[in-house]
Amino acid sequence: MKYQILIKILIALLSNRTLTAGQIARRFEISRRTVYRYMDELTIAGIPVMVNRGKGGGFYIADSYRLPALYFTPSEFSTLTSVLNSVNKQFKSSQELSSIIEKLTAQMHGESVHLTAQNLIIDGTGWNRDDAFNEKLSFMMKAIERKTALAIRYVDQNGAASDRVVEPHLMALKKGVWYLYAYCREREDFRLFKISRIEYANEQDTFERRPFDFYAKPMDEWASKERRTQIKLKIDASIRSDIEEWLGVDSIYRDGGDLFASAVLPSNVTLVREILKFGNNVKVIAPKTLADEIRKTAKSIAGLYSDK
Repeated sequence: MKYQILIKILIALLSNRTLTAGQIARRFEISRRTVYRYMDELTIAGIPVMVNRGKGGGFYIADSYRLPALYFTPSEFSTLTSVLNSVNKQFKSSQELSSIIEKLTAQMHGESVHLTAQNLIIDGTGWNRDDAFNEKLSFMMKAIERKTALAIRYVDQNGAASDRVVEPHLMALKKGVWYLYAYCREREDFRLFKISRIEYANEQDTFERRPFDFYAKPMDEWASKERRTQIKLKIDASIRSDIEEWLGVDSIYRDGGDLFASAVLPSNVTLVREILKFGNNVKVIAPKTLADEIRKTAKSIAGLYSDK
């Protein structure tokens, strides 16, 4: 515990330039006498801790000192901290992210780097202002930090709701969608939960993090274990930009004067709904099973407006 506090004090000094004994004591919940003893130990360890007496003074680290670590150029550092600061705002100041930002700031101690996010914005929410969603993100992140299990109600894409207790391990952002990666006690395995589909969550008991191989679970596998299929669409030029935003500009090509789009997507009801929203501006060329499903659904929709 002692050495953990020593490291934290060192990082705080490198980040904040000057801190008084009182500020250090309050921040790390130790006595002033302990603060002075820790300053002596840092000095003995070769850290150039300096002190200014009197009003406005305090402990600080010599400008020439750097933590031995990977080197970032000012441009790389500014980009990295911009990303972290943007995400941290969405999580309403996560302790872990704040700590990471502080450590990076300590690494660049003395460099003229401005921690601004003016060139980069990361926002995982929709265009409508959704404070409730941001609160949910913040709640999930705090549960991860505190190692607190959550009792959640999860609604799947078919509208079926299930109650389960999960142990949250990390957050994931893919294609603008936030996910919670957690161990499900009911399924006795790790599962990926889309945050927007979690109806509510309540804190339960604490847990010990379970070992898992992050790289053994690629996001494509997490996001969908469903069967995927190669689709080919004939599209009208009027909706080209919409298809590009959905499938990407690389998916569009021209053949004999007509526009087509091709992609590999999960074969499920969501795909059918996505295609139907384009009305008669899209025609499914392949696979035939998908075209049949579109035809069946369109016929059912037409039946709703029948005069009979």
